Amino acid sequence: MIKKISIISVLIVVLSFFVYCAFGAGEGDEVLAEEADVIKVIKVTESNRDEVFATKLSSGTAETYDPSTRKWNGIPHIERTAKGRLWVTWFSGGPNEPDDDNYVILAYSDDNGETWNDPFIIIDVADTSLRAFDPFLFTRKNGELIVYFYSNGGRWEMTVKNPDATPADIVCGKPKLTEQDLKACIQEPVRLKNGEVMALSQPGINSKQLDAMVSLDDGLSWKLRSTMYSVSANKGISEAKVVELNDGTLWAMARIDGGKGVERFVSADGGYNWSEPEYDLGYPLIGPGSRFNITKLKSGNIIFVTNDSTSSRTAMTVFLSVDDGKTWPYSLLIDDRSNVTYPEVCEDDEGYIYLVYDKGRDTEKEVRLCIFNEADIVAGAIKSEKGKDRLCVVKDAELYDIISVKDDYGRYKQVAIGTSKQDIISSLPSTVTAIAENGETFTLTGDWKTYVFQSKKKGVYKFTFAYNEILPKGVQDGRGMLSIRVRVGDTDEVISSPDEGSSSGKGGCRGRISYADVNLFALVLVLSVLSVSAKAIKSGKFERP
Repeated sequence: MIKKISIISVLIVVLSFFVYCAFGAGEGDEVLAEEADVIKVIKVTESNRDEVFATKLSSGTAETYDPSTRKWNGIPHIERTAKGRLWVTWFSGGPNEPDDDNYVILAYSDDNGETWNDPFIIIDVADTSLRAFDPFLFTRKNGELIVYFYSNGGRWEMTVKNPDATPADIVCGKPKLTEQDLKACIQEPVRLKNGEVMALSQPGINSKQLDAMVSLDDGLSWKLRSTMYSVSANKGISEAKVVELNDGTLWAMARIDGGKGVERFVSADGGYNWSEPEYDLGYPLIGPGSRFNITKLKSGNIIFVTNDSTSSRTAMTVFLSVDDGKTWPYSLLIDDRSNVTYPEVCEDDEGYIYLVYDKGRDTEKEVRLCIFNEADIVAGAIKSEKGKDRLCVVKDAELYDIISVKDDYGRYKQVAIGTSKQDIISSLPSTVTAIAENGETFTLTGDWKTYVFQSKKKGVYKFTFAYNEILPKGVQDGRGMLSIRVRVGDTDEVISSPDEGSSSGKGGCRGRISYADVNLFALVLVLSVLSVSAKAIKSGKFERP
């Protein structure tokens, strides 16, 4: 009898195995590979570059690892090393996302973002029917750079052991599955004051569940601390992130779609217990249904980066709070173009903030970098000594930015309250000579335009040169060189940092800086289409809007 039961048990196990192989491991999961050899890591050097760039992504495409053949770029993330090297990761491959040819790219810059070694590291799957995607970075206290990415049904990690080393000496660890699957964790982990590291993970697309994952060993291993649940009818992709207030309170912020902005869960005990979700949080905690970023700065102040719209992915804007998120009196318009999405940030020891985002993933194919500090946010314009506006990490190989103008009209002006729009325009040239990065020089004639300008209202207003000519083929004003910011009123405003352990800094809202062109661009409807099905989830081929 025992022998018969044993035989039956074996048959059940065998049958279960074949059913598992035939139908998969459950909704949203692919069969996990056991061996890290399924993931290939390629460090691109002078000696192998030609060979790597000639390698096709798969047998069914002419696209290779050569950046000039990319059909799209998007979903970036950034980290800065102790010695100042910038690392940016994103993914590409195939005609769009999702596609079997998707692969992960790491590039670095040693000149603060002016130029990039792209690609320096490629992470792909040996099986060309599978893809690698959704990378993000985390720097350990010992300086190691962990690259997390999703592939083959699970979250993987690859460690760059010495990210500050000379390129030839950089060592990449063998990719491995995370000890505790971070699932659909997409924004970077956050180091809390007590030394713990927390990340928020959504088990699957359209899931209303959000898991608080904690690492007690600086990102080497993870465990589930608690779970929270959304009640939003507009739940698709959470893309959630935690922020720690100065009194130790945690906010878990998650994306909701349909122009509903974000939802917030609050914990007062280190993430063991959370409040019910809060909605309609008020301006500027809004969005059109796209990824936002919320980050506590070294000063103790908080920035919130989002599209300043509930209908379109335009007007990428940074908002600053100096009182633990009670008010958001300062803002800096980063990019007023359409299809600007997915902001991610890091900060250096001097208080400079490095913000990357993508623009026109399958058109301009851009990943841009802006560098600014809190004073720039207060001023409403990037004018600090080391500040940079819209540096290019990557873009379409056939596009050339205007990189300078010969006419010195300045990118920032301050005028007294009551100065008329016409007085400002009359001080600006009607002819501008521009220089593109391909060396082409050309002259443009036109007029300066602005919208919703109020001469008696303090704020920052954008004036743009409306030229009459057609730009040379391939030339674009991707860095906004043909525009200026004009501040009406005083700029000698000084912000303070909250006291450690206090729940507030400088209180009171003096009103946010008003950007004159945001209302105009809010009328531009760049509709995002969310197309997710159970079949797409199962295959891992969901399309992120």
